[in-house]
Amino acid sequence: MSNALIPSLIVIMGVSGTGKSSLAECLSNRLHYRFIDADDFHSDEAKAMMANAKPITSPIRQAWINRLSTYLSELAVKGQSVVLAYSGLIASHRKQIAALPFKHYPFLLIGDENTIFNRMKNRTSHFANPKLLTSQINSFEPITEEESNLVLLNLEQSLEQLTDEVISIVVAEESKQ
Repeated sequence: MSNALIPSLIVIMGVSGTGKSSLAECLSNRLHYRFIDADDFHSDEAKAMMANAKPITSPIRQAWINRLSTYLSELAVKGQSVVLAYSGLIASHRKQIAALPFKHYPFLLIGDENTIFNRMKNRTSHFANPKLLTSQINSFEPITEEESNLVLLNLEQSLEQLTDEVISIVVAEESKQ
């Protein structure tokens, strides 16, 4: 398959409260890509655990990544480009997502823990308890050498600035191929 025919996967990662879903949805609208929120693939059990400020277990997390990977693989086969909002806490899971048949563009939203906590505390439409933030930060595994193409994004920027930055990076990378 020609590289031009391979769909793109823009992955917006970060701990809960960084604005992944907002940025990913904005990008999908601007680029006309499919928007996928990885949270939609969590089991009811996982959502209940997180709502009660309990970190999910490794087996529950792996089952979640497997469901997500299967769905993304189906979209890749159909040639559908995707913007994915996904925490990306575990290096082996990031590797599993990166191995999918897409042109892969990973981004990580980073910022001040107090800012993120306040965002989590003030939102009403998400199941993740703000008390999970420390656990998520502690669970985030370091970026590996294999992830050298991962781009850090400062969440203090406006949604429009972040969207423009991601699009400019993706467009520059696409033009090299």
